[in-house]
Amino acid sequence: MKNRKIIESLKTALIVLLTISAVFFAAKTEIFNAYISELPLIKNLTRQEEGEDKPALTVQYQAAAMPLAIALTDSSGLRYGIKYDSEGIRELYDSFSTELGEALGSAAQPVSVTDFAWRRALMRQSIYYDYGTDIALETLARWLGTEIKSGNSGSARRLFLTDNGSGETLLYYMDDEGRAFCCETRAVWASIASELESYLPNGAEFSYEKDDLRDALKDVDPYSLIINELPVMYTLLAQNSPYSEELKK
Repeated sequence: MKNRKIIESLKTALIVLLTISAVFFAAKTEIFNAYISELPLIKNLTRQEEGEDKPALTVQYQAAAMPLAIALTDSSGLRYGIKYDSEGIRELYDSFSTELGEALGSAAQPVSVTDFAWRRALMRQSIYYDYGTDIALETLARWLGTEIKSGNSGSARRLFLTDNGSGETLLYYMDDEGRAFCCETRAVWASIASELESYLPNGAEFSYEKDDLRDALKDVDPYSLIINELPVMYTLLAQNSPYSEELKK
C-alpha cells in the first residue's frame, strides 16, 4: 500500500517537472511569448503602453419619430401634402432625410422671426414637417445621423426648408409655443428643388389659408395641414352616330 502511494507521488512530481521544463523551453523559442501577447487582456495593455488609440465607439441613431404630416410646395406655390399615412410619410421622409440632416448639421445660430415672416417663407418652394409635438433639434439631428455643430439647444414641433433666393437653404422651425426661428445652412437648395417639382399638387393647404372656412376652422391650429384631394375630371364627348340617319327612316 505504501509502495503504491510512493509511486503515485513520483508520477505527480514527474508530471510537474515535465510541465515546468516544457514552459521553460517554449519561452526560449519565443512561442510562449507570442501566445501570451495575443491574449485579449495583454494585447489591450500593450496597445495602451504603445500609445495606440482605442477604437472609437460608434453609435447609430434610428429615426424614433416620424412626422404626422409633410407638405411639399412647388415653385408656383401649390402643394403636395400627406398626413396620417404612416407608409406614405415614411417613404417621403426617407426621400428628403439626407437634405434635412445636412441642413440641421450645418445650421447656424437661430434668429427669431415673426409669424408673418414664417408664413411668407412658407409660400416659397419648400419642404414642411409637422411632428405633432416638440422634439429637440439635437435629438432630431442624431436620428438623421448628424449633429448640430452650432450648439443650438432649441426644439421644434414643425420645421421647413426653403430657398433664400441665392441657392442656399434656410431652416425655419417653430416650437410648441408658437415661437419661430430661422437659421442659415450650408445645404445646397438646387438638389432639393429639382426633386420637389416631381410631386404633383393635391390641393393641400394650411388652415390659416382657408379663407372660405375661417369661421369653421377658428379653433383649429393655423398650421394644421388640410388636404383637399383634387377630383378627377372626366370629359363627356357626344357625337352623332353614323347610323342615326338610317334609324330615322
